[in-house]
Amino acid sequence: MMSEIEERREYLSDNEYLTAMNECLRSYLTHYEEQCTCTEDTFECYQYPRLLRNCRHKDTILQYAPLLTILIPGGQIPADFRLQMEVAYEPYDQNTLVRLLRYLLDFSLESDIIFDKVICAFSIFHLVFKHYGIMEKSPKLREVVFRKLEEFQTSEGTIAILENFDFSVLGISENPIPGWRGNVVPPPPPIPADISESSLD
Repeated sequence: MMSEIEERREYLSDNEYLTAMNECLRSYLTHYEEQCTCTEDTFECYQYPRLLRNCRHKDTILQYAPLLTILIPGGQIPADFRLQMEVAYEPYDQNTLVRLLRYLLDFSLESDIIFDKVICAFSIFHLVFKHYGIMEKSPKLREVVFRKLEEFQTSEGTIAILENFDFSVLGISENPIPGWRGNVVPPPPPIPADISESSLD
């Protein structure tokens, strides 16, 4: 379409040309935002509008992370949803769960809206406490989750956000971070570099 406008450039005033090009660009961006960029095996629609409209994995994402439903205009968290506070070992498909956790992290990093970031973080905590086996399989993940929970309790910026957060929209009455922090098993301390493997025998 842009090439057609360029072909007619000599017949258009500067104003007509700019208007036509702007409309073409706007149309392209709207089309781009509405196209799912995921594959069958990847969740790659990190932009806010895509999740809410046309992501091919939307149902799967909302099944695992129902808190994201409240980011949809007019959406409500399912009535039977309960935030997972205690350690549980519900079965899970590792590939799907890992993709979901990466998706939530990327979604959080892409968004500049604090509310969205909190919802993504709570969705991650909900999932790892519900399927705690994945934390035990991955010491690195456990370390990241533990560090994030610490950050939520010690970072002045995060504390300020949570102090003013309306937890009633999540169906809970208070900040769940202290409960999660109390239930997570901290990762073991690193072994000092000067201790050799032979000295551990």
